[in-house]
Amino acid sequence: MDINNHVYIWVTDINSTGDLTILNGLSYDGEYGFGQENVRSYTGSLVALSDKNKILLEAELSTIHIAGKGTLWNINVNNLPNVPFLLTNNTELNGPVRQKITISPTEETLAIFQRDSEESYPVISKKLVGILEHSNENDILIGFTVVDDQFVSSDGLEFSEWGLEVGNIAVD
Repeated sequence: MDINNHVYIWVTDINSTGDLTILNGLSYDGEYGFGQENVRSYTGSLVALSDKNKILLEAELSTIHIAGKGTLWNINVNNLPNVPFLLTNNTELNGPVRQKITISPTEETLAIFQRDSEESYPVISKKLVGILEHSNENDILIGFTVVDDQFVSSDGLEFSEWGLEVGNIAVD
């Protein structure tokens, strides 16, 4: 799925302080999550997709830097689902679909897994955006697609930030 020109942020933490709602998480484009280089804000329609909710929002979203925490996001709404959730302006997306998978990793993926041990990674394929939750015990693919389906095709799955193929995927 083409992530250019779209907002894709996997939100893992929400903190409210005063008038600010601060989001922490992972961007899909390896930069600020807005799908374009050096873009740091978005105003318009967003959708927050979680296990239990699909919440449509009209919002202003921008980056904010906090000492000791790095670059995070500020959003001007507070009716957000419980974390984790995908925040995107691709309002056609459905999901999530969670699948336990088995990975035959590429050499690059194996090196990443050995380096990180347990981690969540933004991933994409031709038909999905998702999160790969890797641990030494198992791997879970959380997928979002424009097709409402109980099975998410993971053909051509790659790490969105690096453009590296994950490897061969089998659904358990």
